[in-house]
Amino acid sequence: MGVIGVNQERIRDNRIGPTHALILLFCSFILFFFILYYMDSNYIAIIGLMAGTCTTISFFPQVVKTIRSKETKDLSLSMYMVLTTGIFLWMVYGILINDLPIIVANAISFALASVVLILKLKYG
Repeated sequence: MGVIGVNQERIRDNRIGPTHALILLFCSFILFFFILYYMDSNYIAIIGLMAGTCTTISFFPQVVKTIRSKETKDLSLSMYMVLTTGIFLWMVYGILINDLPIIVANAISFALASVVLILKLKYG
């Protein structure tokens, strides 16, 4: 237990350490510049895919934590309902304009946000 009665080990288990974050950031920048250097004609789609990857990956910690803990009391039901609907509409928009980065990123994000929404409805 920590000074204020918080289980410090549990807190450490839910975080990415600064070293891991820096390594991930560094590898992302190397990948980004490598792709830009070798893929001149499709760099706009590549930037879109990379942006989609970053925003989609951001859902994974919440999904994993929610599945493991089965705790959803601190999550806003209305926020996840609006978010999931918005992501779905972005995916439909991507399909209508035939934009692969928008379709892929939002399809995966929709699936992940839906998992959290379903768990929120199940566990309250």
